[in-house]
Amino acid sequence: MRPLWLLLPLCLLFLLLLSDYLIFDSANDLPPPVSRTVLLGFDLEEPDTDEDVAALLDLLEAHSASATFFVVGKVAEERPELMRSILAAGHELACHSYSHPQLTGLSEAGQREELTRCAEALQGLGIEHPGFRAPYTRTDRHLVSLLAGLGYAYDASYIEEWTHAPRAGVPGIKVSASFLPLTDYYWLYLLRSPGPFYAALRGYPASRLLSVDLHPRYVMRYPSHLGAYLAWCEEAGCAFLSHQELMKG
Repeated sequence: MRPLWLLLPLCLLFLLLLSDYLIFDSANDLPPPVSRTVLLGFDLEEPDTDEDVAALLDLLEAHSASATFFVVGKVAEERPELMRSILAAGHELACHSYSHPQLTGLSEAGQREELTRCAEALQGLGIEHPGFRAPYTRTDRHLVSLLAGLGYAYDASYIEEWTHAPRAGVPGIKVSASFLPLTDYYWLYLLRSPGPFYAALRGYPASRLLSVDLHPRYVMRYPSHLGAYLAWCEEAGCAFLSHQELMKG
């Protein structure tokens, strides 16, 4: 028989999860928001449906929120009307590679082809010098150098504060992103018990950026979660920005 103390961590975890539901059982229980800049980014890939994207656009419009859609180049070529609807709604389109490989595992020739073909797909929609986010956010100094040489405006793969890339040592391109990335994991799991999540957000310095990095096919399973988050930020007067808007500012 195992010592009883081995059960203590499990008991504590159970009590913590239970308290989440008991203490924060409605939107009215959420801690007050703090004003800050919020970057909204959505990775648009082949499994994402037109219906999910349309519903997401409606949700963003309801909260007057600008966003960046990091689109796979192949999707941009195959679904131009969807791309135009995103642009018509006032959002930014940026590159997420052409076919969504792990770029750091490719040769330089393979990386260049992925980046060039995606840029060409976006140029067909009137977009010059696009931004970029790497698949799986995996990038390195060499890839950032390649982006700069191909005329990309910024790399939003890094999860730190925006800067003029001294850390990467590459002139001519901005490297992003934010203090706290909010990924699909939070929407699918943590936001089912929102109170502690929002309490943690409120504890971060208001001067630091928050970045949303989601996929339409996942986040629109629970649209009320994203709606509640946007409303929470909206109440505080947060600025919803696309990556392009932040770069220009």
